[in-house]
Amino acid sequence: LLEESAGYLRTEVERKLNRCVKMQGGVSLHGVAGFVVSGNFYTAQKFGLVQGKEIDCEQDFEFAGFTSSVSTNAIRKVLNNNDIVLLTTVGTTRLGDLVNVNGYHLAAATASALDAYKLVYFANEGSVLCDRDGKDGRKVIQELPLSFAQAITRYYGVDVHRAGFATFEDARLKLDPRSVELLLHLAWASWAVEEGVTRAHIVNPTDGALLEELFTSKNGANTCLYHDRELEQNEEDILEAHDWDSFFESAVRKGQRVAKFG
Repeated sequence: LLEESAGYLRTEVERKLNRCVKMQGGVSLHGVAGFVVSGNFYTAQKFGLVQGKEIDCEQDFEFAGFTSSVSTNAIRKVLNNNDIVLLTTVGTTRLGDLVNVNGYHLAAATASALDAYKLVYFANEGSVLCDRDGKDGRKVIQELPLSFAQAITRYYGVDVHRAGFATFEDARLKLDPRSVELLLHLAWASWAVEEGVTRAHIVNPTDGALLEELFTSKNGANTCLYHDRELEQNEEDILEAHDWDSFFESAVRKGQRVAKFG
């Protein structure tokens, strides 16, 4: 049943991505329409027997597991050809056994292994992080440092373990599903940033939300996490309002790859 579900979802996502690439005129380095490539780009490992903390017993998680390694060279070859890599949550162990891995951990582990600049999670429940300073009683928090996000998840007892799973029993019993989803996204986004991803975004799946989040700084009802060290950057690294030329010149001097439009 798991293989059938994963296979169906992969086929549907691949079909829709292919249609979007071709409709938008995507071109690979070979001069043809870009491809969506799916395959065994990571190795999984079973959880096995896990000892419970509150009860003295062991739980066998059977075919559930986590991402143990990522084939970064193979993924980069596909990306360098301007193609799209599609990963599913059904991976294989070194012995060829199928394992159902956590999708949050798969995304974070892959982004970390690739030294990705951005990781994006979509919030199915439409949850957003707010404070109470707004005129209508709520104001969307669009950006927050890693330490703040970790303090929030720690307060509600949501913890991400290095073995590829999260514990959130207290939050599940006390909070509504939307709040629990947001806390899980914050926890996994924090894990990714802690592992080297520069920024992690939590985006609501509405029309134009992803573009709005990636290409605007003040619009949208989404959340972006960044490392605390960004707060300690030197004044010369701070981008002055509308001073794009200085920004790009500074980036080139540092050896960073930039794309400039217009």
